Amino acid sequence: MDLGKHFLRQAIETFKEIKEGDVSEYSLLLLQSNVIKSLADASLIFFSREEDEKVEKTYEEFLGVMEFLKDRDLFLGTGLLQLNLLKNLNPSRGFSLDRRFGRPREILVWSNRIVKPHLFLTTKSPRYGEFKDPLFNLGADISPQDRLFPYLVSSARRILEKTGAPWRVVGELMKWELFLGYLKGPLPCKDGYVKIIDSLPRILEGALSYSLSDDVEVYELGPRSGPFVDVEKIVCFSKKLNKGFIVRRW
Repeated sequence: MDLGKHFLRQAIETFKEIKEGDVSEYSLLLLQSNVIKSLADASLIFFSREEDEKVEKTYEEFLGVMEFLKDRDLFLGTGLLQLNLLKNLNPSRGFSLDRRFGRPREILVWSNRIVKPHLFLTTKSPRYGEFKDPLFNLGADISPQDRLFPYLVSSARRILEKTGAPWRVVGELMKWELFLGYLKGPLPCKDGYVKIIDSLPRILEGALSYSLSDDVEVYELGPRSGPFVDVEKIVCFSKKLNKGFIVRRW
Protein backbone atom coordinates (compact mmCIF):
# COMPACT_ATOMS: atom_id res chain seq x y z
CA MET A 1 0.00 0.00 0.00
CA ASP A 2 1.20 3.48 -0.89
CA LEU A 3 0.83 5.22 2.47
CA GLY A 4 0.88 8.73 1.01
CA LYS A 5 -1.89 7.97 -1.49
CA HIS A 6 -3.87 6.23 1.25
CA PHE A 7 -3.77 9.28 3.53
CA LEU A 8 -4.66 11.67 0.70
CA ARG A 9 -7.60 9.55 -0.45
CA GLN A 10 -8.86 9.21 3.13
CA ALA A 11 -8.71 12.97 3.62
CA ILE A 12 -10.55 13.76 0.37
CA GLU A 13 -13.31 11.20 0.96
CA THR A 14 -13.87 12.21 4.59
CA PHE A 15 -13.97 15.91 3.74
CA LYS A 16 -16.56 15.26 1.01
CA GLU A 17 -18.79 13.44 3.53
CA ILE A 18 -18.43 16.24 6.07
CA LYS A 19 -19.36 18.95 3.56
CA GLU A 20 -22.44 17.02 2.47
CA GLY A 21 -23.68 16.32 6.01
CA ASP A 22 -24.69 18.31 9.05
CA VAL A 23 -21.87 20.00 10.93
CA SER A 24 -21.45 18.75 14.48
CA GLU A 25 -18.69 18.54 17.04
CA TYR A 26 -18.13 14.93 15.96
CA SER A 27 -17.82 15.87 12.27
CA LEU A 28 -15.35 18.66 13.14
CA LEU A 29 -13.28 16.22 15.17
CA LEU A 30 -13.26 13.98 12.09
CA LEU A 31 -12.19 16.93 9.98
CA GLN A 32 -9.37 17.61 12.43
CA SER A 33 -8.07 14.05 12.77
CA ASN A 34 -9.08 12.34 9.52
CA VAL A 35 -8.75 15.25 7.11
CA ILE A 36 -6.13 17.74 8.32
CA LYS A 37 -3.94 15.09 10.00
CA SER A 38 -4.19 12.80 6.96
CA LEU A 39 -3.31 15.66 4.60
CA ALA A 40 -0.32 16.47 6.83
CA ASP A 41 0.97 12.92 6.78
CA ALA A 42 0.44 12.58 3.04
CA SER A 43 2.31 15.83 2.41
CA LEU A 44 5.26 14.70 4.53
CA ILE A 45 5.51 11.37 2.71
CA PHE A 46 5.23 12.92 -0.75
CA PHE A 47 7.78 15.64 0.08
CA SER A 48 10.30 13.12 1.38
CA ARG A 49 9.97 11.16 -1.88
CA GLU A 50 10.17 14.34 -4.01
CA GLU A 51 6.71 13.68 -5.45
CA ASP A 52 6.18 17.40 -5.68
CA GLU A 53 2.98 17.44 -7.76
CA LYS A 54 1.33 15.39 -5.03
CA VAL A 55 2.68 17.77 -2.39
CA GLU A 56 0.95 20.61 -4.22
CA LYS A 57 -2.26 18.58 -4.63
CA THR A 58 -2.30 18.03 -0.87
CA TYR A 59 -1.76 21.74 -0.25
CA GLU A 60 -4.68 22.63 -2.55
CA GLU A 61 -6.94 20.26 -0.62
CA PHE A 62 -5.88 21.95 2.62
CA LEU A 63 -6.76 25.37 1.22
CA GLY A 64 -10.23 23.99 0.47
CA VAL A 65 -10.55 22.89 4.11
CA MET A 66 -9.47 26.34 5.31
CA GLU A 67 -12.01 28.01 3.03
CA PHE A 68 -14.76 25.72 4.36
CA LEU A 69 -13.87 26.59 7.98
CA LYS A 70 -13.76 30.30 7.21
CA ASP A 71 -17.02 30.42 5.25
CA ARG A 72 -18.92 28.63 8.02
CA ASP A 73 -17.13 30.33 10.91
CA LEU A 74 -15.95 26.97 12.29
CA PHE A 75 -12.60 27.91 13.83
CA LEU A 76 -13.71 26.36 17.12
CA GLY A 77 -11.63 25.31 20.10
CA THR A 78 -14.00 23.61 22.52
CA GLY A 79 -13.19 20.24 24.08
CA LEU A 80 -10.72 18.32 21.90
CA LEU A 81 -11.12 20.72 18.98
CA GLN A 82 -8.05 22.79 18.07
CA LEU A 83 -9.44 24.42 14.92
CA ASN A 84 -9.40 27.86 16.56
CA LEU A 85 -5.59 27.78 16.32
CA LEU A 86 -5.83 27.86 12.52
CA LYS A 87 -7.77 31.12 12.41
CA ASN A 88 -4.62 33.24 12.16
CA LEU A 89 -2.65 30.81 10.00
CA ASN A 90 -0.77 32.38 7.11
CA PRO A 91 -1.33 29.63 4.51
CA SER A 92 1.77 30.61 2.57
CA ARG A 93 4.15 30.61 5.58
CA GLY A 94 2.85 28.33 8.32
CA PHE A 95 3.80 28.60 11.98
CA SER A 96 7.26 29.24 13.45
CA LEU A 97 7.55 26.77 16.33
CA ASP A 98 10.36 26.73 18.91
CA ARG A 99 11.21 23.67 21.01
CA ARG A 100 12.38 25.92 23.86
CA PHE A 101 8.72 26.67 24.61
CA GLY A 102 7.71 23.02 24.92
CA ARG A 103 5.62 20.78 22.72
CA PRO A 104 3.13 22.72 20.55
CA ARG A 105 -0.49 21.78 19.92
CA GLU A 106 -0.68 19.05 17.30
CA ILE A 107 -2.71 20.98 14.74
CA LEU A 108 0.03 23.62 14.46
CA VAL A 109 2.52 20.92 13.51
CA TRP A 110 0.08 19.24 11.13
CA SER A 111 -0.53 22.48 9.27
CA ASN A 112 3.23 23.01 9.01
CA ARG A 113 3.62 19.59 7.38
CA ILE A 114 1.36 20.86 4.61
CA VAL A 115 2.41 24.51 4.32
CA LYS A 116 6.21 24.28 4.78
CA PRO A 117 6.79 21.78 1.92
CA HIS A 118 4.68 24.01 -0.35
CA LEU A 119 6.73 27.03 0.75
CA PHE A 120 9.96 25.15 0.04
CA LEU A 121 8.82 24.23 -3.47
CA THR A 122 7.66 27.74 -4.34
CA THR A 123 10.65 29.65 -2.91
CA LYS A 124 13.51 30.21 -5.34
CA SER A 125 16.20 30.38 -2.64
CA PRO A 126 14.87 28.88 0.62
CA ARG A 127 16.29 30.45 3.80
CA TYR A 128 16.83 28.61 7.07
CA GLY A 129 14.77 31.17 8.99
CA GLU A 130 11.64 30.07 7.14
CA PHE A 131 12.15 26.38 7.97
CA LYS A 132 14.20 26.44 11.18
CA ASP A 133 14.57 23.17 13.09
CA PRO A 134 12.50 21.18 10.57
CA LEU A 135 12.53 18.00 12.67
CA PHE A 136 10.55 19.94 15.27
CA ASN A 137 8.50 22.24 13.05
CA LEU A 138 7.31 19.36 10.87
CA GLY A 139 7.36 16.54 13.39
CA ALA A 140 7.14 17.59 17.03
CA ASP A 141 4.38 14.96 17.39
CA ILE A 142 6.36 12.15 15.70
CA SER A 143 8.47 9.83 17.86
CA PRO A 144 11.46 7.84 16.56
CA GLN A 145 9.29 4.70 16.75
CA ASP A 146 6.53 6.19 14.58
CA ARG A 147 6.17 4.84 11.04
CA LEU A 148 6.31 8.44 9.80
CA PHE A 149 9.72 9.07 11.38
CA PRO A 150 11.85 7.99 8.38
CA TYR A 151 9.81 10.32 6.15
CA LEU A 152 10.32 13.16 8.64
CA VAL A 153 14.09 12.65 8.69
CA SER A 154 14.28 12.53 4.88
CA SER A 155 12.15 15.67 4.60
CA ALA A 156 14.33 17.54 7.08
CA ARG A 157 17.46 16.61 5.13
CA ARG A 158 15.89 17.78 1.88
CA ILE A 159 15.27 21.18 3.44
CA LEU A 160 18.63 21.54 5.19
CA GLU A 161 20.59 20.55 2.10
CA LYS A 162 19.28 23.79 0.58
CA THR A 163 19.18 26.10 3.61
CA GLY A 164 22.05 24.95 5.81
CA ALA A 165 21.57 25.05 9.59
CA PRO A 166 23.28 25.72 12.93
CA TRP A 167 25.64 22.93 13.99
CA ARG A 168 23.34 21.57 16.70
CA VAL A 169 20.47 21.18 14.23
CA VAL A 170 22.77 19.44 11.75
CA GLY A 171 24.00 17.08 14.46
CA GLU A 172 20.45 16.30 15.61
CA LEU A 173 19.38 15.29 12.11
CA MET A 174 22.47 13.21 11.32
CA LYS A 175 22.27 11.26 14.58
CA TRP A 176 18.72 10.20 13.73
CA GLU A 177 19.90 9.14 10.28
CA LEU A 178 22.41 6.86 12.00
CA PHE A 179 19.60 5.60 14.22
CA LEU A 180 17.67 4.67 11.05
CA GLY A 181 20.71 2.75 9.78
CA TYR A 182 22.38 5.01 7.25
CA LEU A 183 24.87 7.86 7.05
CA LYS A 184 24.78 10.44 4.29
CA GLY A 185 27.25 13.22 3.56
CA PRO A 186 27.73 16.27 5.78
CA LEU A 187 25.10 18.99 5.63
CA PRO A 188 26.04 22.67 5.23
CA CYS A 189 26.74 24.04 8.69
CA LYS A 190 26.37 27.77 9.42
CA ASP A 191 28.43 28.01 12.61
CA GLY A 192 30.56 24.89 12.69
CA TYR A 193 31.60 21.87 10.66
CA VAL A 194 30.88 18.16 10.21
CA LYS A 195 33.40 15.37 9.65
CA ILE A 196 32.60 11.75 8.75
CA ILE A 197 34.64 9.24 10.80
CA ASP A 198 35.30 5.48 10.58
CA SER A 199 36.47 5.03 14.17
CA LEU A 200 35.80 6.63 17.52
CA PRO A 201 38.26 9.30 18.66
CA ARG A 202 40.56 8.09 21.41
CA ILE A 203 39.90 11.03 23.69
CA LEU A 204 36.30 11.02 24.92
CA GLU A 205 37.14 11.54 28.57
CA GLY A 206 34.52 13.57 30.42
CA ALA A 207 31.97 13.23 27.64
CA LEU A 208 28.28 12.98 28.43
CA SER A 209 27.29 9.77 26.64
CA TYR A 210 23.99 8.07 25.87
CA SER A 211 22.61 5.42 23.52
CA LEU A 212 20.05 6.02 20.80
CA SER A 213 19.80 2.25 20.29
CA ASP A 214 21.82 -0.91 20.79
CA ASP A 215 23.87 0.25 17.82
CA VAL A 216 24.25 4.03 18.04
CA GLU A 217 26.15 5.89 20.75
CA VAL A 218 26.29 9.67 21.20
CA TYR A 219 29.01 11.61 23.05
CA GLU A 220 28.67 15.29 23.95
CA LEU A 221 31.84 17.14 24.86
CA GLY A 222 32.61 20.59 26.24
CA PRO A 223 33.51 22.45 29.43
CA ARG A 224 31.78 21.12 32.55
CA SER A 225 30.03 23.18 35.21
CA GLY A 226 29.08 20.71 37.93
CA PRO A 227 26.86 18.03 36.34
CA PHE A 228 26.25 20.14 33.22
CA VAL A 229 28.22 20.24 29.97
CA ASP A 230 28.43 23.32 27.75
CA VAL A 231 28.38 21.22 24.60
CA GLU A 232 30.86 22.29 21.92
CA LYS A 233 31.23 19.00 20.06
CA ILE A 234 29.08 15.93 19.41
CA VAL A 235 30.43 12.54 18.35
CA CYS A 236 27.95 9.96 17.07
CA PHE A 237 28.94 6.43 16.01
CA SER A 238 27.27 3.30 14.66
CA LYS A 239 28.90 -0.03 15.51
CA LYS A 240 27.04 -1.81 12.69
CA LEU A 241 28.09 0.65 10.02
CA ASN A 242 31.47 1.21 11.64
CA LYS A 243 30.95 4.85 10.75
CA GLY A 244 29.85 8.04 12.40
CA PHE A 245 30.45 11.75 12.47
CA ILE A 246 31.78 14.62 14.52
CA VAL A 247 29.94 17.94 14.50
CA ARG A 248 31.18 20.95 16.41
CA ARG A 249 30.86 24.69 16.54
CA TRP A 250 33.64 26.96 15.40
